Amino acid sequence: MATDKKIYLRPAWRVLFLSHRLYIGLLLLILTFVPWFQLQLLQLRASNFVGLNWDHDFLFWIRVAGVGIVALVLLLTIVYRLRWRYMIGPEAIESMRGLIGRDERRVEYRNIRYVRFYQSLFQRLFLIGDVMVGTAATDDPEVTLYDVPNPGRWKKWVQEKQRLADKRSNETG
Repeated sequence: MATDKKIYLRPAWRVLFLSHRLYIGLLLLILTFVPWFQLQLLQLRASNFVGLNWDHDFLFWIRVAGVGIVALVLLLTIVYRLRWRYMIGPEAIESMRGLIGRDERRVEYRNIRYVRFYQSLFQRLFLIGDVMVGTAATDDPEVTLYDVPNPGRWKKWVQEKQRLADKRSNETG
């Protein structure tokens, strides 16, 4: 990694697999091909569940719902991923959020007081995590890099940049 270049990141694509909606849609699709489940659905259709009259192929509409859920999850993941953008530059770290409206947060390395990362169980399985950068100005992290791949690597990278900035400020001041 070059120290004088800007590095741009986005949340990892693997964040898609953290969505429970994806698994619900896939389970619904898979179950419509299981004969026992098909029989249960057809019996439900035959009983005119809650007084509804099913004029169309019931299994077809269940499969359409499953495909719709999976497509919606994919679309939401793409929007989530495009909404966030991170920049690790030579002088500062930035977090930019938004497609239409923008929220940008910038912390210069000389102002950083702590860098830490968090990984849930599922994030650990997919090798992604959140890197939090804090300053003395607030108790909460000033900049958070959500769902980045290899968060430990980025934590060390930011800490190294912080040490270099502290060293430079001590030499000049």
